Amino acid sequence: MTTENADDEAYCRMVIQRREAQLANIPQIRFTVNSPYVGNRYSEFDLNMRRKAEILKYAPNVSKSQTNKLTKKQQWTQLINAPAKSIKPQSADLDVLVCPSDRLIPTPTYKSDVPGPIMYLYSDDTVPLYSFGTNSERTYPDNMNTNYEMWTVITSSDKLVPNNTETSLCKITIKENIDAPKYNLAFSTGIGFYVRGEILDNNLAKINPYRISLQSVFFNIYYSDKLYKSTPIPATLNDFVFDVSGFSGKFHAVQYVGNVITPKISVYSEPGYVYDVKLIINLNVTGGGLNYLQSLDVYSYANLSNMNNEISNCYVRSTPATSVNAGFNIAFSTGD
Repeated sequence: MTTENADDEAYCRMVIQRREAQLANIPQIRFTVNSPYVGNRYSEFDLNMRRKAEILKYAPNVSKSQTNKLTKKQQWTQLINAPAKSIKPQSADLDVLVCPSDRLIPTPTYKSDVPGPIMYLYSDDTVPLYSFGTNSERTYPDNMNTNYEMWTVITSSDKLVPNNTETSLCKITIKENIDAPKYNLAFSTGIGFYVRGEILDNNLAKINPYRISLQSVFFNIYYSDKLYKSTPIPATLNDFVFDVSGFSGKFHAVQYVGNVITPKISVYSEPGYVYDVKLIINLNVTGGGLNYLQSLDVYSYANLSNMNNEISNCYVRSTPATSVNAGFNIAFSTGD
């Protein structure tokens, strides 16, 4: 391999690793402002006018430091020191007529000592008060999300594995907090055998059963789409036996047949490394009859869930494995 080809391969592997790492990235919390213009009901002028009118009310709760409202002591001092002619008697029986529509009467800015070009102000309470002191206070986090994990594992339940076809089981991303240059990985996954097909309508009894048995299992670990390690597993899984006697049309069935458990698999654990763990399960089908079925497909389910145990239009003659279904588990360890 030439130096140029080696550089190209290294670059491609770097791009693949970056792409895989982005899939496991957890973004930080993002602040999003709610737009007041949704639905085009209020214009910028309407919102600004509402806010200006509210400010000119000198409401005491606008700011904790605002002191425009006199205390009782200040009011008393003002009262006793005011000229006699400025004191207006107040009558408890005096009725003051307040018209709600008065707030909509435009008032020139100079009436409120507002500097600048003259414009007319009004207060329309039907317009929401946006970006104002009492309703615009926001709390922001003073620290970023901190992830103390050393790795992330992405997988899912009931991973369908076509017969003798390499299928992704999980992805492992090494994080910045990793504390050793190498780690041992050990996997366990619950396996189910799955069959589906269509029965020939030819009046045959179809009493001979079909048997599905395990031939081989491989765990393949990839780094940047290149095979890093391939590990054969000496797994022992139950046979799956079924027949279609007395049925017609399409059928399918799933049965738990045991767990596949790997030995320790050593991998390098540099921050940013992403491994794709793939599974190959090879099954063998025997029995039945040549004129029983129009079609037959066999699969495995990895990470089998306890909910996946359907039987439709056939008889299952075998019994599920007696071991506890492990679902999916991965163990990390250091050392030999």
